[in-house]
Amino acid sequence: MSLFNKILGKKEQGIKKNEEIKKEDVNDLKMERTNSSVSSEENTTTKISSEKSPKENAKMMNIIDQNGRRIQITMDEWREKVLPIALKNHWDNANLLYNDILKAIQNNFISDVEEAAIHLKEIDTIKERGYNTLAILYLKNKEFNKANELLLEYLANNPKTGTILTNLAKSYYGKDEKEKAMEILWEGLTINPNQNNGLPWYASICKDRDGIDGYIDALRRASEIKGSWLPQFLLARHELNEKNIESAKEFLKIALSQGHVTQETLLVISGELGAKGYSKELIELVEPVYDFNKNDIRVGLNLLQAYLQNKEIEKGENLLNKLMMLERPDLKNALLKISNKFDKLKIEEKASTPKKDVQINMMVLDNPVWGHGLKTSKWFINNKEVKGNIAVLPYADETIREKEIKGYQKDNETSMLSRGIPLYVSEMINYYTDYNNKVVMPFVRDFGPVITNKQYNEAALEDIGNKINADIVITGSVMNAEIGYLIKNTIYNMNDKSSKKIEMFIQKENFGNRFNEMIKELRSELGGYDQSNNKFYKLAEDKEVLHYLASLGHSLTQTLIQGKFVDKDLLLGERNILNWYLNMVMAYPENEAIKMMLVSGIEKSKEYGSKVYLEFKKQTLTVMMKSKNEEIKKRLIPEIYKIYGMDNELKALKEKLTNESSDKEYIKWLNNI
Repeated sequence: MSLFNKILGKKEQGIKKNEEIKKEDVNDLKMERTNSSVSSEENTTTKISSEKSPKENAKMMNIIDQNGRRIQITMDEWREKVLPIALKNHWDNANLLYNDILKAIQNNFISDVEEAAIHLKEIDTIKERGYNTLAILYLKNKEFNKANELLLEYLANNPKTGTILTNLAKSYYGKDEKEKAMEILWEGLTINPNQNNGLPWYASICKDRDGIDGYIDALRRASEIKGSWLPQFLLARHELNEKNIESAKEFLKIALSQGHVTQETLLVISGELGAKGYSKELIELVEPVYDFNKNDIRVGLNLLQAYLQNKEIEKGENLLNKLMMLERPDLKNALLKISNKFDKLKIEEKASTPKKDVQINMMVLDNPVWGHGLKTSKWFINNKEVKGNIAVLPYADETIREKEIKGYQKDNETSMLSRGIPLYVSEMINYYTDYNNKVVMPFVRDFGPVITNKQYNEAALEDIGNKINADIVITGSVMNAEIGYLIKNTIYNMNDKSSKKIEMFIQKENFGNRFNEMIKELRSELGGYDQSNNKFYKLAEDKEVLHYLASLGHSLTQTLIQGKFVDKDLLLGERNILNWYLNMVMAYPENEAIKMMLVSGIEKSKEYGSKVYLEFKKQTLTVMMKSKNEEIKKRLIPEIYKIYGMDNELKALKEKLTNESSDKEYIKWLNNI
């Protein structure tokens, strides 16, 4: 695996939340209702997931916590340790007890919850749910007489419902009273023709008896029942299987007509159209009626896949933004993967765009790259006695390749280091030496940062050094040698024209430790100090280095766009960039610079007109509130409130912090936000 393909805080699918489970059709305790057009890699339909653990070869249950992180336990552990405690704690709470029973039945732990199901029937104010749950348990145990008696008891005191009658029909069918079962089943369908268990069962019996004509006739009769949509959908599915798309569309239009649009309608229709490859028809039928605030998010995932297949980038990104703002931890990873695919489409479009004449420009950074987003904050800048100025240039990529690379290229590990190292060296100079420094970053407006394949020669160093009045110029190169990197550093003295070379081969498996040793040698050459001169900053620890360098590269990209040095259209993967910062903060909570980078990143996103920053409001506030460093919280939380227009919260916080602080400089800064 590539060093930069490691994902911090990977999220996977897990169980449904209680409120989601309560909405399930009590007739059929299955979680999944239809095939989704989302690929298996990305289909994050929230459900209990069983899989084989590679270590223990046991069935595992994946559970998602509030941060979207996977907690994994074996099914046996859940059965033996979690389920009994849950049943005991939820014994008198019908909603929660129902959820526990539901999960147990789904995993075939029938005997474990029979007593609980009997108790649920007695306490559940939703009588239909209580009776149906126990009846389903009996049916699964093939105790058809018990199920029959139970449901007849319900009907003696309560009105008929479709689900009750369908399960009653199952009990008669199990008792081999098939004609009576069919009569009761049809009666149940006249009450609710959209039962995803009852209707297919009825139609399949008709098919077994009368062939495909019997199947179609059953569905057509059901489609005449007021409020029906599932019969039309099943008829449409039949037409799709026969490749009669126009006929299928007519049935689907009826199913989606006003008054018939339900959660299930959109989910099954979008899933079926996507699975059959009719992505254009999916967009045509589903897009006009889909409401991301109300409808199942899986419909949105199916619609996103259709946009991808039809290269509808603008529509896709608009919907992606809306779905991300729902802040569903269980789906975040899938949405980020889809976001990556839209970025790939953009790259393809860019590659096909005619090349223009290339003009190289220079951007000069005189503060840490993440400091350019913290517009109201200058507290990370040091007031120090300065003994000179240092210019830092990008490091060349001297990797030997079979073919020469020219023009726009996708980011890779070496190019990331070529940009990240000078930014890291710059921070070392800022906070560990008595020098001021400027990072000189060449760029092309239509492409972004420029990486050369050869180091700058002495004449170029002289020219750049003179233009920005530097006493010292630092540059170097990176060569990717498969198992590691050969990193060369050049310290060029503008006064005596001397050069100091520092070279180090750094193996990938021990990158952080060796890299920081190299930085320490550079610092020593510049007469630097062991400790930072700013309480909010320290260089990254060994384990953080590689990810921190990648973060600096991301921040540079945002800074170029914020400063209008390059076009916003060049920004690919912004959602992943902000999510990267967020994961970095969670992975390395002691690194305060990463927190500043996160806040800087969302402020830049807002300033250059993106909507993506809106998706990270809650998550950013959450991780910042958890920070143990009260000083950094006092600086960054007001910034976050300002970015997101949380005026009331900002006003209250300013009053509180002003009353608590005696630091006049801090109070002045706070009141200027």
